[in-house]
Amino acid sequence: MGWIGDFFEALGSKERRKLRRIAVSKLVAYYWDGGVPIPHIIRNISLTGVYLETEQRWYPGTIVTITLQKIDSAITDPLRAIAVQAKVIRSDADGVGLRFVPHEAGRITFEHPGPGEIADKSVIRGFFDSLRDKGR
Repeated sequence: MGWIGDFFEALGSKERRKLRRIAVSKLVAYYWDGGVPIPHIIRNISLTGVYLETEQRWYPGTIVTITLQKIDSAITDPLRAIAVQAKVIRSDADGVGLRFVPHEAGRITFEHPGPGEIADKSVIRGFFDSLRDKGR
């Protein structure tokens, strides 16, 4: 079809995401809402965001801190869990769409984030690549 056909096909599509999302089955998210943190299912993830199944309905634009955790990784895996800040983009009947708001590179100096340290773009990319590599 060529790039012109692809362009017009994209214009007619309702899909506005720029990056492909991957479905994951062994990844959960935690956030603190005043109660005991419980795991929430992540329907899909991309390099720039996630769709989180939750009963929470934050307002669009709200910044939340979530911890993404691989539930089948060894505790010694340095990318078993990362904390990210994310902005609420949309809410649906079963969850919310979030876009990552990574810290600026160099602002935090760590190779692998520890508990409570917010990930930068390179850490998020490494985490995402590790999900794709294992075909989660």
